[in-house]
Amino acid sequence: MIRKFLLIQIVIGFVLCSRFSFALDSLALLATLVGQSDDELYHCASAGDVNGDGFKDIIVGAPQMLMDQGYAYIYFGGAAFDTIPDVRLIGEPFSPGGYSGFGKSVASAGDVNHDGYDDVLVAADFGWNYQVGWRTGKVFLYFGGVEMDSIEDVVFLGSFDDFEYFGTSISCAGDLNDDGYDDVMISAPFYPGGMGTGRVYIYFGGENMNNQADICIQGGEEDCLGNSTAGLGDVNQDGYDDVLVGAPTDGPTQFEGRASIYFGGDPMDTVADVTFWGDSASFRNVGFHIGAAGDVNGDIVPDIMVVGGYEDKRLKIFLGGAIIDTLPHITLGGSHAISKAGDLNKDGFGDIMVSGTIFYGGDPMDSLPDLNLPTGGMEVAHAGDINGDGYDEVLLSTTGDTTANGNVFIFTSRPASSVRGQEDQPVKGFLLSQNYPNPFNSSTAIRFSISSSTLQGRPQVTLRVYNIRGQLMRTLLNEEKECGAYQIVWNGKDNWGRRVASGIYFYQLGAGDFAETKKMLLLK
Repeated sequence: MIRKFLLIQIVIGFVLCSRFSFALDSLALLATLVGQSDDELYHCASAGDVNGDGFKDIIVGAPQMLMDQGYAYIYFGGAAFDTIPDVRLIGEPFSPGGYSGFGKSVASAGDVNHDGYDDVLVAADFGWNYQVGWRTGKVFLYFGGVEMDSIEDVVFLGSFDDFEYFGTSISCAGDLNDDGYDDVMISAPFYPGGMGTGRVYIYFGGENMNNQADICIQGGEEDCLGNSTAGLGDVNQDGYDDVLVGAPTDGPTQFEGRASIYFGGDPMDTVADVTFWGDSASFRNVGFHIGAAGDVNGDIVPDIMVVGGYEDKRLKIFLGGAIIDTLPHITLGGSHAISKAGDLNKDGFGDIMVSGTIFYGGDPMDSLPDLNLPTGGMEVAHAGDINGDGYDEVLLSTTGDTTANGNVFIFTSRPASSVRGQEDQPVKGFLLSQNYPNPFNSSTAIRFSISSSTLQGRPQVTLRVYNIRGQLMRTLLNEEKECGAYQIVWNGKDNWGRRVASGIYFYQLGAGDFAETKKMLLLK
């Protein structure tokens, strides 16, 4: 215990001594994931690091695409982040025996099998099945890996009770029993039969994780327990991670609502340890949306976010600690789109994102907005550092309308003066642009330029196309070139004139010790 206390003091001292901040007056748009229709790319979340390359990845869900079959796309992070999905997860066809709405909820699962790769959860919570239930729901777990595939590894099913909406909220619970494996949490807020008692199922991770619930937390009559869930980290500093569960219609009049913390342990019980209650007047339907706040006051203990429901959307933040106060630390103007935002201005305090507004953490923290993005979001999420530049990114999704598609915007906290567009800055005298169009069907143009200000003579320039296995498919250029701008069209054929298959390809510009590679997608 004494050693643990001393270690905590050393860590606190290091953090306090190493804090630095910078003036951040806006977030720069790093990339846009563009939807194909007004219902696409609604849901977004960090995927953790699913391929183990050291970059955080992103997962998005489009539940109403493909005739309501739905899909989820994973985008790998990288130094040169691109907007081509790296893993495509497709839902089951919509039929009386299938599940529609795949991608309605997406989340990182943490590393449930402790193999060094983060895993992801995707829910299809509008399942229809005349044999086992209507709108029962289904959740799919996909293991990460160097070559992550699109085949589900574990499938979770609820009680097969009609209208329980199993999978409404899915989340990584952290390591609740301190066994070294991350655990997952899945809710069914309208169990049983649409009556709204609600259940939250917890599944412990393991080397051979299965789909049998290890813990089941059940609500009271018409509580809607599990309308929202969140893994908090270790909020009471006892060595076990903890979870937060919302029950927005609990209370004497069904307007108060509550959000309850369940402490992890070995064993873990199903009795709420700390409860934040709403009231029927000024803060109603608490638990409609909840979340982990990160560390807003810089004490290295995670904090808690709770939002009122329906028309009352104020956000209240409660501080974690050995003794957790049920009086809010601060109240912010709210929205149902809430997320921790990481430490955007690098001052040592966690920040909060509420729709398109950023609130900086601090000690003390104030309730004044610090940054406003160009648009609000239907969902927001903390992405982590997806391009390895040391600055956090955040996600903001918008649904479309008759004139625009649904998109996910990725904003970076890196100062605007140092953000390089992928097509704006030459490197070592060369500039390689993203191919256009991309994705493409039959042919695509690749542009590059050689700067006269940094190079002498005529460099030998190569432009080659490789498949996803690294095999050379086509040499488009291998000759000396004068300084200037060039465009070369690839017709989708290999060196022998054969048309290549649909899929991801890489094109690489090389000259001497310079080489730059970009990714493109061929669709037929």
